[in-house]
Amino acid sequence: MHQNISKEQIVCIPFEKGLKGTFQAYQNELENQVGIEKMATSSMSIFKRGVNIFFVTSPFNEKEIGLQTMNVNTALLDLFKLKWAEEPSDFNRIGADNTIILNEKAKREFGKEEIVGEGITLGGKLSKEVIGIIEDFHYQSLEAEIPPLAIQIVEEPSFFEYFGGAFYVKFINDQNLSAQLQQLETIHEKFSPDQPFEYYFLDEVFGNYYRKEVQLGKMLGIFTGFAVFIACLGLFGLITYTTQQRSKEVGIRKVLGASALSIVRLFSMDFVKLVLISLIIASAIAWYFMHQWLQDFNYRTDIQWWVFALSGFLVLVIAMLTVGLQSIKTALMNPVKSLRNE
Repeated sequence: MHQNISKEQIVCIPFEKGLKGTFQAYQNELENQVGIEKMATSSMSIFKRGVNIFFVTSPFNEKEIGLQTMNVNTALLDLFKLKWAEEPSDFNRIGADNTIILNEKAKREFGKEEIVGEGITLGGKLSKEVIGIIEDFHYQSLEAEIPPLAIQIVEEPSFFEYFGGAFYVKFINDQNLSAQLQQLETIHEKFSPDQPFEYYFLDEVFGNYYRKEVQLGKMLGIFTGFAVFIACLGLFGLITYTTQQRSKEVGIRKVLGASALSIVRLFSMDFVKLVLISLIIASAIAWYFMHQWLQDFNYRTDIQWWVFALSGFLVLVIAMLTVGLQSIKTALMNPVKSLRNE
């Protein structure tokens, strides 16, 4: 089970180390800014900068694990609306020096069903007690598999003063974002004048991961429209040519009592067979290439049969309309006229 973090109206403001003695004042001014709903701090800039990795050996299955670590304050769990897979028995212990939180992926990698309460060692340091399991969440592209993650709760300002990190600010809805960002820049220049004011919105950066796919989808939509239009022109030309070639046959059939409906059916069925054969071939090719493309994503949807059924139905309807118009015109033509022309 995995979740997507809350990203709407949240701006990330990275800051470098060097805020010694001013970090708490900086944070307080941001929190007291009018128009800000929530704020949190992390040691990393989500969707942009990487996290620290400790290579640890599981004491339960001897497996070597690349355990990514993220240092955050308690407010970030609420800001991102992270969900617990296994809640701590004592929430007052969150943030204690000897405690740590794992995600579900890390729990699976360590190979112990009841890992809460057990100790794990990071980088040869003192053992950290696992006090809870958070549901897996995406903090990278969806193309990447969610890695094993350890979250350490840090409330001590000196940690972020020394290592740096990022503020996450959630605006109240319907705010003038331009004015809000200008005020945040003023606060930043006050406490960190040597560093340029940088920021990014989480939803925009996350969306940039898939801009290529969105553009590809739009291009394919345009080319598909052109392809259908050209195919309809081809069908219309083919049915026009066919009806002209068989006009004498149509005239004779009508003289012998054939109805207009039977003549329309006569012409339509031949083309329907060709369209159905082309749909089968096109669907097989489309499924293969879509399946290959989806393999680039660790988290992907399945290709449902009804997608091809619906597409085939729409193509068939368009083809029938194209063929039917000319067929009806031919079927309603005066048989005497067609026989005289012949």
